Amino acid sequence: MHLYTLRDDAFFLPSSYKGKVAAEYQAFIDLGVDGFFTDFPGTGNAVVASRYLAGYGTGSSSQYYDDLVAANLGGSGGFEGMASSPDGKTLYPLLEKTVNGDPAGSLRVYRFDVASSRFTGLVGLYLMDKSAHAIGDFTPINDHEFIVIERDNSQASPAGFKKLFKIDISKKDGQGFFAKQELADLMAVQDDSDLNGDGSKVYTMPFVTIENVLVLDSRRVLVANDNNYPFSSGRPPALDNNEMVVLQLDAPLDLDPRLGASAAMGLAPNSVIGTSGPEDVLPGPLFKPGNFDGRGDDVFTGAGSDVVDVELGNGFENKVFTGSGADVIYAGSRDVITGGSGDDQIWATGGNGNRLSGNGGDDD
Repeated sequence: MHLYTLRDDAFFLPSSYKGKVAAEYQAFIDLGVDGFFTDFPGTGNAVVASRYLAGYGTGSSSQYYDDLVAANLGGSGGFEGMASSPDGKTLYPLLEKTVNGDPAGSLRVYRFDVASSRFTGLVGLYLMDKSAHAIGDFTPINDHEFIVIERDNSQASPAGFKKLFKIDISKKDGQGFFAKQELADLMAVQDDSDLNGDGSKVYTMPFVTIENVLVLDSRRVLVANDNNYPFSSGRPPALDNNEMVVLQLDAPLDLDPRLGASAAMGLAPNSVIGTSGPEDVLPGPLFKPGNFDGRGDDVFTGAGSDVVDVELGNGFENKVFTGSGADVIYAGSRDVITGGSGDDQIWATGGNGNRLSGNGGDDD
């Protein structure tokens, strides 16, 4: 139901509203209208953005507001970064700007539960080195460590601030600020081989918007800029390209095995423990751990360079055909195991009747 039409003219208001224009808008919202038309969009927008949507005064048409609540976050200050937990069950939105009343230069990180589609709380605060800085991206390393791009608004400046920081959301100080550690200065990347051919052994990213960071493995990250075509000129006089560079870090990251390039391509090691159930036929390498039965005349067919770690039950005539990865198979009894071209390890642990074939590779 959509209401037509609400106005700010005081002489149209019932006396029960006591001259409060916002009260009429609020009363119909509390009644459950799906929307409303108004000739005064400023008032309508202010009411919608008021405490009603923040959870105050809902459910009763008798509650009206003496004033309208102003926005507590500047324009274009929404979720600039969005990281997830390694299992994909939790999202961590990171605001771009400081909420009014929070410490200067602090950015909120929230927790969002995917299954229930609900925000479940404030995780803590990311503190920028300067309040005028901005963040460009937010990406996970494991379930408690994340990488943040922090930058200033300069472009083409050798003094620009463009850095990667690692934060630990499990470690906060008394004000709620996350522990923070510099990983890389993007304005001073060592480039001994002059890979970009600019005649310097120091590579820089003097762009106004560096907005992408991906963890490839425990020692390497990919960083990319957004060229805002055709408005950015970090390398004048030409317009910026979308540069993508791979950086090797000084110290390894504690990377969750479900993240990184190998996991994204389905090449990360998988572990499957046999349970009871009917026959399964699962193609590799993108099979899901836990779905391979292992105890009921099952068939697993590996493909590509998948790496599979499978433990089979006893006496159920399972069949495993591995791919080219370095696979580890624990056979039960009466199983057929055929290795691929990788350096496989095949262990017959459960009794008689197994047929094992290593094929290529340095197998054990």
